[in-house]
Amino acid sequence: MPTSVDLASLCLFPATLAQVAESRKRQYPEWAGHLTFEQFTERDLAYDNLEHAKGGRMTIWVLAPRVDPQTLDFACACETYRRDAFVKWSDGKVEEVVGFGIASVYTPDGKRHKGYASHMMRLLHWVLTSDSLKEEDFPKAWGSPPPKVQGAGDAKFSVLYSDAGPEFYRTCGPTEGKSGGWEVKGAVSTLWDVPDEAILEESHSWRDIREEEELKVFWEKDAQLMRQTLAARQPEAGKVAAASFSPHKGVAMFQVPRSKFHTHHLFTLDVWGTELADPTQDVPTYATWAVDLSYKPRRLLITRMSASSETFPVLLKKIFGVAKHAGLQKVEIWNLDKSLLSAAEALRGRTYERSEHISAFRWYGEEPTSEIQWTFNEKFGWC
Repeated sequence: MPTSVDLASLCLFPATLAQVAESRKRQYPEWAGHLTFEQFTERDLAYDNLEHAKGGRMTIWVLAPRVDPQTLDFACACETYRRDAFVKWSDGKVEEVVGFGIASVYTPDGKRHKGYASHMMRLLHWVLTSDSLKEEDFPKAWGSPPPKVQGAGDAKFSVLYSDAGPEFYRTCGPTEGKSGGWEVKGAVSTLWDVPDEAILEESHSWRDIREEEELKVFWEKDAQLMRQTLAARQPEAGKVAAASFSPHKGVAMFQVPRSKFHTHHLFTLDVWGTELADPTQDVPTYATWAVDLSYKPRRLLITRMSASSETFPVLLKKIFGVAKHAGLQKVEIWNLDKSLLSAAEALRGRTYERSEHISAFRWYGEEPTSEIQWTFNEKFGWC
């Protein structure tokens, strides 16, 4: 940041309603796509009232002068989402913790290239995990730490999905220097072309998930299955713990209304997941998905998957049929389980490192972030 900027004069504050409106007004020209301003505003207000955001779980933050925290001339803004999470330790213990998803980091044109966003992200650590940082370590050049805010301060970890490359957020740590920020973990996708011969699978062995109430029940069950799976696994070699968000309380559900809002004028996708009705399976077989229209050609993006090497090809065939029926040409999954990669390749899947929506992770325990495995790092957690 240029030396002409007095860092001590700036701090991070929860946004007022007027600042929220100003932030979204700034975002509109770059992020609205085909939406009018009224539609863009309507969409965000609708998202604010979804389960993943209600009850203080979502906070919009602004970097503003300490002497005028409610100004509409704030430097930049971002959003955080408080979420339930699990940690599995190498000694076998599974702990329920709090994690945060970070989104919508935005600096308007006239305030870019001044270091505001990087300073905002450094201060963000102090509001998310103030309980685990020592006040004496707060840089004197930054003034005093941000005030504690209800609903924050107890994070065990936080994540974000970078569209600014793999390095920017890594340099945004809680102290001075160019390190200590969010580290890239598992920013890997597997992508298939939907085969021309794909058909809509109507076998009675599949239970399709269509209604949002059905999805809520599914996510509650999936949260328990994820915890059980985590408890049964050891962290990867060289890792002291494995951490994951839980998909319930609206976290995974967010992808469905988001997809509906952006696709209702194009086509109707009325199936949002499926599970194989076979109680003899050792590994449950199911998947959920959303639609991403930001890509050309359009694609179905799997948000959550569980399968064995034996059932994975059958599940993928089912998903291909749903995608074909909806007019989607590609199917993508994030961070496919390593045990399924060879089967994915045999089914003509291409696995690669993403250059956008790069998943990055910051651990707030005593252990280094590099020693923590981010498990179930799938699209359901994106925000």
